[in-house]
This record gives sequence, structure tokens and C-alpha cells, in this order.
Amino acid sequence: MDSSIVATALVTIGKDFNDFVHLHLLFPAMATSSIILLIGAGLLTTISATPLPQPPIYAYQVIFGLGLGGLLRNSVIVKPNAREADMASAQGLLNQGRILGGNIGLAVATIMLNNHLSEDLKGALTQAQIESLRRDVNVVETLSGDEAKAVGMAVASAFRGQMLACVGVAGGLFRR
Repeated sequence: MDSSIVATALVTIGKDFNDFVHLHLLFPAMATSSIILLIGAGLLTTISATPLPQPPIYAYQVIFGLGLGGLLRNSVIVKPNAREADMASAQGLLNQGRILGGNIGLAVATIMLNNHLSEDLKGALTQAQIESLRRDVNVVETLSGDEAKAVGMAVASAFRGQMLACVGVAGGLFRR
């Protein structure tokens, strides 16, 4: 089946669904998307650290992506609770908050990755190689097979830790 036909059908269904959701079900749709995202992140933490991807990771990524897509799609069009005259400022504030949160998340994920690389690669790589790797991932191409495998294991371990952090943050958002 042609993918463009499927995409067109999904967009058409999605538009009708979108109109209904934004009129009546915005909060339940965002809560459901958050739960799907949380489940996807939780499933991604169950993947063991191996240098090669395991088949379930693709299904878990789809679940994670459905939740993230639902959240982003609905949160971008959220009408802020502001007067009409302040709507542009309110939307700008929402966007700045989203950017700030993304930057904080990226910084935390980078710190976690660097810590895993520093700790997990002691003995497998020299300190100079680890420092080079922390600055440029293309250094992996210059490493031997065993060294590259050790890097893959460290990155997989860091990814698992990052997903556990995501689950913790996402789960904490449901607390009252």
C-alpha cells in the first residue's frame, strides 16, 4: 500500500479528531499522551545494554513517539488562559518555557552521558581517548573493534539511565 495514501487518510482522520479534541477533550488528550509517553519511556528502560539494537526497541520507540507526538501536537496549539490582547505574549511565554525545559533536559542528558563515558570506559580507553570521545563522537571510527564495542555498551548504559530519569520526571508530574 502506498504510504502517501495512508498518510493522507491519517491526516484526514486526525483533522476531524483534532477539531473534536480541541473543543472538548484537550486535557484528557494531553493526560493520555503523557501516560503513553511514560509507558514508552518505561519500556525503553527495559532494554539491556548491548552494542546492537534489540528488536523490541523499535516498538518501544513507536509508543514513546506516540506519547511525545500527542503531547507536542496538543501543547503547541494550547490556547493560553489570557486576554485576547495578551495572547501573543502568553504564547511566547509558553514557547520560551518549552525551550528552557528542552535545554535543561539536554544538559542533564549530556552530563549523564559524559559521566557514563568517563566511568564505564576506564581501562578500556585512555583518558585522552575518552576526552576526545566526549567532544566528538566521530572518534569511535578511529577505535579498534573492542574499544568501539566498549563505547557502544557505555552509550547504551547512559541511554538507559537517561530513560530512567525521564520516567522519574514524567511520573513525578502526576503527583499532587
